[in-house]
Amino acid sequence: MRTTNWNEAFRNFTYAYERKKKSHQQQSMGITFNNFGNYYKAIEDFDMARMYYEKTLNCKNDSINTSITKVNLSNVYLIEKKYDEALNLCLQARDNLQQFRPHLPTEITYCQGTLGDIYFAQAKYDLAEAFYLTSFELSQKHLLIGDHLRTKCIMSLIDLYTKQNNKQRAFEFCKEQLVLHEQYLLKNHTSIAHLLLKLAELEEPHNNKIR
Repeated sequence: MRTTNWNEAFRNFTYAYERKKKSHQQQSMGITFNNFGNYYKAIEDFDMARMYYEKTLNCKNDSINTSITKVNLSNVYLIEKKYDEALNLCLQARDNLQQFRPHLPTEITYCQGTLGDIYFAQAKYDLAEAFYLTSFELSQKHLLIGDHLRTKCIMSLIDLYTKQNNKQRAFEFCKEQLVLHEQYLLKNHTSIAHLLLKLAELEEPHNNKIR
């Protein structure tokens, strides 16, 4: 769900839910519950998000959809600082998704990045870096420049290098990615905007250091 028109998204999900409820489509009902979870996570109602993700896991889903929902729920646990629960679910999802490589590059990239986020939140930066690098490398191979997930992989590495007190590396990596994105995307693309903002954050301490 990438729309920011939350009311319209909610209406669409509710309509899908009512139709599937009448037709007893158990598996696709799980997909709708997951969409509700995504909606509530996006508007930061994490209790409702958790409830719908748990409903999804109680449906008869295929193993891929179950794994994706586990990563989604893992992100909610991460926000709630339930790190053990988040890690356990995400590792379960990772182990299952790996069986389908190379057919699910986006899902595996998302999962690896979430594992990095879990370790980052606990200040386990070496472990976080390993997962962030894997996620970034997968995004380079399989996702287009400007894809929101590829941009998130880049931002995660920049934030990690900054936390490791390696602002020079963060600055250079951000600049390198900005140059690459400007070669292929329009100037008003959101990925370029994110990179420019991040570069501005890094630029002042960087300039102070080199003077």
